[in-house]
Amino acid sequence: MKHLTIMHEDIAPALATHTGNRIFSNTLNQIASSNDMLRVMGHYIYLNAPFAGGVANLAGEIAVRPNLFLDPDEPIRNLADRATHVAADIFYACIDEFYDRSTPRRDTHRTFAQATLKGLGQYYMIDNTTLNDLIQPTPDLLQDIQRICDGYALNHVLDEADILRAIGFHAGSEILADEEFRILDAFLKARYPDVVTYLENHAVAIGDVTRPAYHWIKIHTSVEADHFQFAMQGANDALRYYAGMQSLTSVKQQILDGFAQFANIQTAFMQHLL
Repeated sequence: MKHLTIMHEDIAPALATHTGNRIFSNTLNQIASSNDMLRVMGHYIYLNAPFAGGVANLAGEIAVRPNLFLDPDEPIRNLADRATHVAADIFYACIDEFYDRSTPRRDTHRTFAQATLKGLGQYYMIDNTTLNDLIQPTPDLLQDIQRICDGYALNHVLDEADILRAIGFHAGSEILADEEFRILDAFLKARYPDVVTYLENHAVAIGDVTRPAYHWIKIHTSVEADHFQFAMQGANDALRYYAGMQSLTSVKQQILDGFAQFANIQTAFMQHLL
């Protein structure tokens, strides 16, 4: 039985017209001082903070709706629920966010991000008070954070349309983040090789454990592409097992609407990053 699926050509138009990552690249090239560097990196890292919780929440919201995702080929009705199967594809990204597999101890990506920012402050010999002031979130940034939380349907009473859009929102976040980190890594290596060398060879204390200062950027040049593949698999599993009252065409469109929603939020953030 052939299933309705989301293919790359379905998201290609949104990617083709998306300007967020081009704006990100241009913004990085406008960095003219250590303060600019710390402010840009501080706000970028701050924006990334809610994604882990958003993904975990979305996976949970899917998993507790066994009647929304059912396998029509399973003859035993009470064994046909596939909600946790769909949720597992979404939750895959959380494994790295909360328990990074590239280090021997339990490290979170948030901890690595903090080590990167702290390491930059140490490289530029910025005192703690000044660093804290430089990375203070702006009203625009706080609004972007709220829009991300809304996209992941955090603290909302959800209907199935909310969940379907959030699945697409998650897929959009993963594919655009993959390019973001590649842009950031290439920029730093080309324009600030001394900074990269320092961070690569410097460990920073976060709590009572030291963490490598460049690891957050390094790992995200590869893991996001992997997360995106699972996010797309989750979207297609949602389509395959959807058992609600809407047409599959409508379900697919809601997922794609969520994808576009994230692209718009990411572009808005990049416009006021510096």
